[in-house]
Amino acid sequence: MEINFRKVNFKYDRKSPNNTLDNIDLSINAKGEFIAILGHTGSGKSTLIQHMNALLLPTLGEIEIFEHRIIPKYKNKLKDVRKRVGLVFQFPEYQLFEETILKDVMFGPKNFGLSEKQAREKAEEALNIVGISEDIWHRSPFSLSGGQMRRVAIAGILACEPEVLVLDEPSVGLDPQGRVELMNLLTDIHNKTHKTIILVSHDMNLIARYADRIIVLKDGRIVYDGGKRRLFNNLEMVYDFNLDLPESANIALKLKEKGFIDFKDIPLTIEELANIIKRTLGDIYE
Repeated sequence: MEINFRKVNFKYDRKSPNNTLDNIDLSINAKGEFIAILGHTGSGKSTLIQHMNALLLPTLGEIEIFEHRIIPKYKNKLKDVRKRVGLVFQFPEYQLFEETILKDVMFGPKNFGLSEKQAREKAEEALNIVGISEDIWHRSPFSLSGGQMRRVAIAGILACEPEVLVLDEPSVGLDPQGRVELMNLLTDIHNKTHKTIILVSHDMNLIARYADRIIVLKDGRIVYDGGKRRLFNNLEMVYDFNLDLPESANIALKLKEKGFIDFKDIPLTIEELANIIKRTLGDIYE
């Protein structure tokens, strides 16, 4: 376990009676996990992930990030933490600032001590991974579409070679095709590098398709940490957590209510729903 939260509390205003994060215990591996963090607006999701690379420090408790023990009023340098746990913000324009795409992606590696040549090599490799064509590397990142800007922001983090990649609402503002392309990119990175990927999202269709482990926050507390199928099969839990269901699950429940189909596990994707319908039709016509 490379990231460990132990009894972590956090509040933005120390005079406030309420914690934004409340008694968080959480362990995350640096290799192989694809985690989605869910929760209603204001549940503490963005606050939680900003503790994962010590952008925020706990008010109480401690966080172990690799060999670094992060406690309240932590004074040591955080460069190694930030290198090993990369965070992509919800709005990429908050992370982009250089005059060209290439320079922007080179900034992180140079900041972590690489030479100009080494930083350029890492940046070029990262830009190729995220699918940004070389013929636009000279352009301003602010001339790009929202989806391209998000790819450049991800490239800027990948160029630093983090062991864990954390993304806050990466699909917000993208059209359906852009969302699928982005998630396919993250899946490809995950499969090829075995990096743990952690994302905050409200898009249940994407979560149901791509994530393996789901963490649900409610009022600053972790109320669920486990597999996606166990969560979505428990409708009482889903509704109690103020979560939506994937579209395939909503359609399946309506069809089941009308007596058209039956199933043991709620289908999490359209493909799973199609298979249930095919089996039902096959039984009817046999």
